[in-house]
Amino acid sequence: MEMHNTPLANLALSPRTLNALWRGNITEVAQGLTMSDEELTEIRNFGDKCLIELDRKLAENNLKRGH
Repeated sequence: MEMHNTPLANLALSPRTLNALWRGNITEVAQGLTMSDEELTEIRNFGDKCLIELDRKLAENNLKRGH
């Protein structure tokens, strides 16, 4: 299965991180991959811990954001 088209919910993110991303209208892995640190941390309740968690979960799936 193509990981880029996968819902973010499939990454097993914490509820806080997942809810913040949904609040920012980010629902698929591909959307998160294209966003910078600054764009992500502008989302309400998405701070450094969420950013670290997202990057870690992406790395577990052999993916990396284009910082």
